[in-house]
Amino acid sequence: NMYGKCGSVADARRVFDNMPLCDVISWTTMITAYCTHGGGEEAFRLYLQMQQEGVKPNKITFACILDACANPTAFAVGKLIHAQIMEGGIASDVIIGTALLHMYGRCGGIEEAHRLFNKMPVRDVVSWNAMITAYAMCGRCSEAFTVFQQMQLECVRPNKITFVSILSACAKPIVEVLAIGKLVHAYIVNRGIRDVIVWNALVSMYGKCGGINDAWIIFDKMPERNLVSWNAM
Repeated sequence: NMYGKCGSVADARRVFDNMPLCDVISWTTMITAYCTHGGGEEAFRLYLQMQQEGVKPNKITFACILDACANPTAFAVGKLIHAQIMEGGIASDVIIGTALLHMYGRCGGIEEAHRLFNKMPVRDVVSWNAMITAYAMCGRCSEAFTVFQQMQLECVRPNKITFVSILSACAKPIVEVLAIGKLVHAYIVNRGIRDVIVWNALVSMYGKCGGINDAWIIFDKMPERNLVSWNAM
């Protein structure tokens, strides 16, 4: 775990290979190290090997390996893992369900992501953010905003990731899309949200929509600015 978090995956693997006994936590930790540092293929090989050696993946294992599959080149592998999750009857777990949403969203499988989302018995703010992000990545701003509204109706409080995702979906020079962005802006102001990450997203959204004056007004009123703020302006 220490070597993996420090980016020394080769050292982590040497320790792992010399362990006299590996449990599911050991396997998952090594898989996570590969996933975190771009070793998706090796992570999948380990995922298969652990099962061949009689170690059953847990929800953290599935979440990690699905994250490695969250790109179009690994979409087929992600679908295979989804099938395995369905066979195991654990798709209702919020961590696994959210990981599946993230994977399908980043691979462009927006309709499947939407179906999964609607079937989830429990949804936390991370699940809602994953669905909003999936729509944002596909350029479907109105659907992203509908999910944003729905999460509030279900008493789930948006966080800064929610706002960054929905504002990125609105960052287009289209009148109807900008109107949605302004509604989100109004929500942020009314709730007194002063987080620099959220305000950066507002500056970026208005800038990409051609609203340079609005971007400047927000930038000028920012209680805090970082390098991202200046770059966005």
